[in-house]
Amino acid sequence: MVVPTWDAFEPAPGEIVVRVDPGMAFGMAEHATTRGCLRLLDLAVRGGERVADVGTGSGILAITAAKLGAAAVTALEMDPFASEAAERNVRYNGVAERVGIAVRGVAAEGVAAMGPFDGIVANIESRTLVALMPASAGP
Repeated sequence: MVVPTWDAFEPAPGEIVVRVDPGMAFGMAEHATTRGCLRLLDLAVRGGERVADVGTGSGILAITAAKLGAAAVTALEMDPFASEAAERNVRYNGVAERVGIAVRGVAAEGVAAMGPFDGIVANIESRTLVALMPASAGP
């Protein structure tokens, strides 16, 4: 469940809650692509993975990966305002020991140098996603 930090939402037993204040960043799970990424993370993260969230925005996908059990999450964001929001949200959700925010662009070479990753999640345009494929550990 993704809820705003100011909402008094009470989760049901077993529900994973990600509390987000988007600030000036994209990401409150209102967009279909964000919800799709969240569903895929729920299916893919089993525990212990190394994940990259490229274009993290509010940090929602990085936080979710950590809460699902990823051992290490690298969240990349080139917008300094968005990265500040992501840092606040990561701390608020108690996953700062496993989620690192890096303020930088998303070129495949730079992401690959930070990897390999077991998975890359990115709610960004498909052209950029295809270029990032070499940064994944792959089979």
